[in-house]
Amino acid sequence: MRGLTKQVLPTSAFEPMASVRSCHSAQEILRVATNEWVQLEADTDGAFRFNTDGGIVFDSRYTRIADAHSRLDFTARREDILGAGGLTGCTGSAVSPSRDECTQLWSFPGNHSLTTAGYATVRLGRLEGGGGVLSAAVAAAIVAGTGTYKGCTGAATFLLSAYLKPWSDDLDLVEQLLAGFEALVNAEFSLVPCDLLERREPAHCDGTKS
Repeated sequence: MRGLTKQVLPTSAFEPMASVRSCHSAQEILRVATNEWVQLEADTDGAFRFNTDGGIVFDSRYTRIADAHSRLDFTARREDILGAGGLTGCTGSAVSPSRDECTQLWSFPGNHSLTTAGYATVRLGRLEGGGGVLSAAVAAAIVAGTGTYKGCTGAATFLLSAYLKPWSDDLDLVEQLLAGFEALVNAEFSLVPCDLLERREPAHCDGTKS
């Protein structure tokens, strides 16, 4: 993948729905991490829209999952990116979500996938000595799935963190965002499998009627 440091990493055998069972027996918790190459895709209506170029997915022990990929997009207000004066502390300004819905696609080996949609909160903090840290938090709902995840419901959270090299002015920062940057994403899914959900009419979780 462009821009990412090449690493020789072990691969793990991915077992859908085999991560962590919560205190509620109907719920499954799936945790993964990804390395993403993020780029600024559009600058319209006072908002920056970012997307990723197919992330590399790792399990909760940071072992790479073979043949797994992720594609994310999220939106930030221009005012949260340009002119960032420093990391927001307890006396900083209030944070509000971006206005546009963000979507994410997670593809796992064996034709299993999850699609989520939600809203992002994005902040950029200038570091003393130059550069900055871009952070994004996404709260999302599961809107579609395939394979084991077909018909399931639930929610997900994603935390993105990236270091940006020092920039001289807003134009220099925008050019860096357009060129792309590496980010780490930690994701957690809270899932209820299809076969545990009540249905208004009998149906199989593969979408066919019984």
